[in-house]
Amino acid sequence: MEIKRLGNSRLSIRISEPELTALGFSCEMVDCASQATQAMVLALLEIAEKEVGFQPEDCLVVRIEPLEDGGCLLLFSSPQDRSPRRWKVRRHAASPVIYAFSDVDALIGGSVKLFQRYAHRIRKSMLYRINGEWRLAVYPLDILENRSLAVLDEFGPRWGEGPVAAAWLDEHAELLIEKDAIDLLSSYFG
Repeated sequence: MEIKRLGNSRLSIRISEPELTALGFSCEMVDCASQATQAMVLALLEIAEKEVGFQPEDCLVVRIEPLEDGGCLLLFSSPQDRSPRRWKVRRHAASPVIYAFSDVDALIGGSVKLFQRYAHRIRKSMLYRINGEWRLAVYPLDILENRSLAVLDEFGPRWGEGPVAAAWLDEHAELLIEKDAIDLLSSYFG
């Protein structure tokens, strides 16, 4: 029997066919629901604790794989950190954020303010009209800070985000300005 500690929460036990036979097992007989298999796994864990000091946490994952020589390889692992993690969703720079404006003054005001402050952070922008309202598709370059989007958040709600929303808009709305809509609106009204 070969016992290797692979880390604080991982262990590997390699058992040959004669050792399995001595325990009254074979790899074909291993069934996770049977009490005999569970007793064998617990006995192996006690041996591992004595030999290499492996003491798992409350939760333990056991993987049993047959070997070519008729033996088995048992891999034990337990999750290390169960503390809650904060996740931040990263948006790809190529994906658009679409804003809805029912008032043309809010659209112009937001475009002018965005152009004055963060024109260098906008890769592309397009203007659409649908059902008497305006949709401004913005492709921002600042993925993490979202300062440019915060400016537009003051003037109108976000209508959609991502390539699917942009494709829907291309199909159902009338495209008014295909390229650099924010720049064009700012040059006329700013």
